[in-house]
Amino acid sequence: MQDKTAYDLMDKKVVAVSDDASILATARLIETSNVDLLPVVNDGRLVGVIEGPMLLDYILKHTEEELDGKTIKPLVKKPVFVVEEEPASQVVAKIIRNNLTRIPVVDSEESMQCIGVISASDVLKTIG
Repeated sequence: MQDKTAYDLMDKKVVAVSDDASILATARLIETSNVDLLPVVNDGRLVGVIEGPMLLDYILKHTEEELDGKTIKPLVKKPVFVVEEEPASQVVAKIIRNNLTRIPVVDSEESMQCIGVISASDVLKTIG
């Protein structure tokens, strides 16, 4: 794993949402994608993340009428991410330090185009 980079570890099929996505549609996407964190993008640019447990907590505290038409924008968190050429060891360190199960991968800090996601299980696959 020494010579591997974030690009080598990432899943290139990114399931993401925009920050104007509805709360209920985002919840359905998290459920059908079987993930607990989604990148939030605008024109492909990573602008944040939405976490499944936080979204669930929010939904449980509101009625369906209260949720109708509401977007995820107020729930979007600042993203922890890696750049595609970051060494795998730094990716692992960020995952552990931030207690993450998934981390978005961007092409560069300038353009912030979300090009992949790395899960803890993706990292474990390269070890075994």
